[in-house]
Amino acid sequence: MSYQITPKGKKLVLSLIICIITSRIFFYDFWANIGTLLSLSYLQQHGVYPWFVLFLCFVWLWQKRAKISEKMSIEKIYARPPFIILGLTLFGLALLLPSASKCIVFQLLLACAGIFTILFGVAVYIPILLLGVYGFTLMFPIVITKFAEVQYSVATVWAVVSILKGFGYQILSQGQVIQFSGLSGDIAIFIDSECSGSASMAVFIAIFALMMIDVKLPAKKAIPIFIFGVIGTTLQNVLRLIILIVSGYYYGKDALWTAHSYAGYIIFPIWFALFAFVYLRQVEQ
Repeated sequence: MSYQITPKGKKLVLSLIICIITSRIFFYDFWANIGTLLSLSYLQQHGVYPWFVLFLCFVWLWQKRAKISEKMSIEKIYARPPFIILGLTLFGLALLLPSASKCIVFQLLLACAGIFTILFGVAVYIPILLLGVYGFTLMFPIVITKFAEVQYSVATVWAVVSILKGFGYQILSQGQVIQFSGLSGDIAIFIDSECSGSASMAVFIAIFALMMIDVKLPAKKAIPIFIFGVIGTTLQNVLRLIILIVSGYYYGKDALWTAHSYAGYIIFPIWFALFAFVYLRQVEQ
């Protein structure tokens, strides 16, 4: 029994080959640094959240494969002129974006999306939507750091210090610095926007967008539940910092930094599981 590759299948194989060749030519840094990007030391320093969101985007892409495949059959040998222009624009944009370790995977995928657009046209709608979600996850913390670093951090510091003072802890803040006298000595920590939770907020918004793509809520439900999610994500960030400081207060700096490394990976999934439950209940109603 022989297996015949359909014209659509041949075009898909061709697009993959072109993506591999162009990535080797134009995105050599990706292949040179992929080991570093996946190394434990790099992930501990920069977080695993971009890879997590990218993984979810590929899961959503797989779930939508039937719809994408249906749209892939619309075009003939190549897409219509507007999509060719769009594809070339996406590819050119990928080349023009400033090189940075955090964005190199996004650049490569954007270039591949451009190639896919040239060959399959309108079928790129869902992939480019998912790529936008991934790109937002990368850019949101960068934008916060550039334009609202101090305000974002100081607001979080104020909330954390106010709560701990309410429980009787002797703790002070000056700008982005929190100071307290623990049982093992004085400790001062600097809270930047990433420590304040810009990354986890980006992940929340990204996953919310994916949920809306998959199981869409009407606006009258989506807006209130989104606001609820933003507030909840902010509060879980505050809780994470409180746990860090309390750990440092009773057990010293080493305990504080250990909590810093792992607390977010425990608290955020618990919070988001609660949020997902509330979201899905709204879908059922």
